[in-house]
Amino acid sequence: MAAMEPRACVEELLLRHVAIAELWVGHDFRFGRNRSGDAAWLRSEGHKHGFAVHEFPAVLDGGQPYSSTRIRAALSEGKIREAARMLGHTVLVAGRVGRGRGQGARLLVPTANLDLPAEQFLPAHGVYAAWAEIPGSLVPAVVNIGIRPTLVDDPRTVVEAHLLGWSGELVGTWLGLHVMERLRPERKFKGLEMLRTAVEQDIAMAGRWLAAHPFPVPAAPMPPLP
Repeated sequence: MAAMEPRACVEELLLRHVAIAELWVGHDFRFGRNRSGDAAWLRSEGHKHGFAVHEFPAVLDGGQPYSSTRIRAALSEGKIREAARMLGHTVLVAGRVGRGRGQGARLLVPTANLDLPAEQFLPAHGVYAAWAEIPGSLVPAVVNIGIRPTLVDDPRTVVEAHLLGWSGELVGTWLGLHVMERLRPERKFKGLEMLRTAVEQDIAMAGRWLAAHPFPVPAAPMPPLP
């Protein structure tokens, strides 16, 4: 459709294949070659061919329209609650737990690492308070999103979660992380002891924050197993 002229879109796709009576579009709807078709043009075509065109007005938030661009910008800055407000539900990162390097359990605390596609959009690097959703359980968690600069020299972003007060095997489990609040940005520490101290502080801070903010409604629904 992006290569078709707007008139061809209407005549070849709508009028030929659909007994169209009404067409509803968004306030910023554009279609066809060079995005040259819009609601006003469609309305004139509707008058000719006997269908009505209705345009939804923009839904505003703080004087600006809700949009995926604004949500992504908020997530890129770690503004989780702002993104959740615009989404209308929690910010959810979900995937199957894979096998990590084992450094977390050996050197710091056990973590569950999500296997995620490289192209998946994620919030800004940092440490977050989150609610972890596993089959039959909802557990407070502290989540790190980033490259773990103190431990490894690897530019790939990793999402790993430590579930507070919980123990068990999670490899292969479908795990959802309802990311609630950014506690601090990711940073490189001078040594393992400084990192260990920071992790202990992160765990305590996440526990306090989650205790003061019970699991919210509405929550983003868990996606189905792939």
